[in-house]
Amino acid sequence: MGGSACRLIPNSKTDFHLSSFFTNLKIMLLLTIAHRGEAQECLKRIFTQPVDFHFPGVYRDEKNILLLTGEGIETTILRVSSVLTYFGNKIDQVLNMGIAGALLPSLQINQVYGIHRVYHEYHEEREFPSFLCKETHSKANCVSACRRVLDNKYAQSLKKIAPVVDRELWGIGLACDQYQIPFKSYKLISDYAGVNTNNEEIKSKASYYSKHLFDFYKNLSLTKETW
Repeated sequence: MGGSACRLIPNSKTDFHLSSFFTNLKIMLLLTIAHRGEAQECLKRIFTQPVDFHFPGVYRDEKNILLLTGEGIETTILRVSSVLTYFGNKIDQVLNMGIAGALLPSLQINQVYGIHRVYHEYHEEREFPSFLCKETHSKANCVSACRRVLDNKYAQSLKKIAPVVDRELWGIGLACDQYQIPFKSYKLISDYAGVNTNNEEIKSKASYYSKHLFDFYKNLSLTKETW
């Protein structure tokens, strides 16, 4: 990770561009999505204005922020913490959306699942703490893996922890826990993780995934009263 990409000290240029945006803001959602491909529909339809932040991948609409976290727990922690640090108490809630792999055949491809709790995997074992999502109607847990799941042995070890696997959510949970901000997560199942995972095929479906996630986002109730 390059040191210059994630300065936490605000600069005057950023302050100037954002000051009018936050003057009368009462509530703001931080939407996090790992990759631009998954976010392309939201970027085209809602979050059309890039924010002059300390690193690329931050966008806004009238009152909310979209952050592209990138892949991996460490990068996610750094980026989410940076945004939460800068915007302070303006952010009242964090929503994570994106694709994830299934570790159980009972989960359906192209189905969106709300996440109940997220775990961290280290050397194929569950590592604490875990973090509870603000999603009361879901029983699907997620494990954030340290690497991509491309073999069945690794998939079998992760299956003992949770039925859904991603690469970022635990980092979001850690950052939100530090700032005492509630978070929710919804995962669109792209494939059954393991030796048959085809990353190129998943990339080729990015437009479909982004439209599916956009439609799901539009139908969510994101008022403060629902959190």
